[in-house]
Amino acid sequence: GCGREGLVPALMAFFVEIELTGADDAFYTKFNHRFHALTLMDYLWEAPRTVHHAAVQGLFETQPRAVVQFFNMLLNDLVHALSAGLEGLEAAHAIEADGGEPGEGAIRAFIRQQENAARLRDLERHSGFMNEYGVGLLSL
Repeated sequence: GCGREGLVPALMAFFVEIELTGADDAFYTKFNHRFHALTLMDYLWEAPRTVHHAAVQGLFETQPRAVVQFFNMLLNDLVHALSAGLEGLEAAHAIEADGGEPGEGAIRAFIRQQENAARLRDLERHSGFMNEYGVGLLSL
């Protein structure tokens, strides 16, 4: 439906359909869009027993394949998010342990430290988001 009862099923459909965009950055932006969709779904689901619960039950009864596809993508995102978060932590640890080359000059050491600091900031931002997204998925 177009009313409140259609909101959660529409968000579930959006979650699935965002996978199929043809944009060059779709792989990364879909996580951001899905994060916001799931935040809204979580809020709606936590409300006292409402039309949203009945709407999802109705969707499961009338379109079980759509519900299974949604949960399949949700689980795939969970695995990817947690893996990316852990890989980022491992990469950050390697950067922090980078002591440079023996006999490295002061200028070269300074440049390496600046590059490492920038890579570390990028890793922390990306890993932080992926960990937050993964924890959010687990809380559903």
